[in-house]
Amino acid sequence: MIRSGIAGIARTALLVSAGLVAGTSAAAMQVSVEEQIAAAVLPLGHEHRGEATVFGYRDSLHLGVLRWGSNGFVCESDRPGDARYQVRCFDAALTQFFRRRDELNAAGIQGDARWELMEAEVKTGILELPPGSIEVALKGRINESTGEPDSLTITHYIYLPFATPESTGLSTTDGGDGKPYLMDPGHLDAHMHVPGPTRPFRRGSNLR
Repeated sequence: MIRSGIAGIARTALLVSAGLVAGTSAAAMQVSVEEQIAAAVLPLGHEHRGEATVFGYRDSLHLGVLRWGSNGFVCESDRPGDARYQVRCFDAALTQFFRRRDELNAAGIQGDARWELMEAEVKTGILELPPGSIEVALKGRINESTGEPDSLTITHYIYLPFATPESTGLSTTDGGDGKPYLMDPGHLDAHMHVPGPTRPFRRGSNLR
């Protein structure tokens, strides 16, 4: 049963220490590789940052490897040039799943059609989505006057394909109290959503 391991999974997901909401500016189209790496790994705990693989942007808006790692985590820097700020880290086992989703989106296959195709690929073993895989993201909105986010919110996602409230014991509604809840129940993309705090953005703080 998924329920029996849910508490352990949630504890494993909480990799982020207090004061993590910090970073470098993402307003400019050209952000140095070093800055991108430093910001991209912030969702991870200190001990996991140095050996994570990092994807980011060099001369285009196409993700590419900035640094290869060895600890099983993959991080992505913020995509420059839009109003959203997001850096995220996830289990390397999710890489194929995320890339396939992006590939189908780019091909114009979206919504239910995309999920139906990906579900068929998972069920036939072409695509993998390991239950319990973790993603941690820092998200915010860029302030046009400063070119930086005013604040960032940390969120954990634990992927539990086809999970239901009955199999997990989780509610499907956000109670607004920071407790985990289940999103997209019964679907391939079912996941435990663990909302975290929103904290002020502090440039340059807590970087390696």
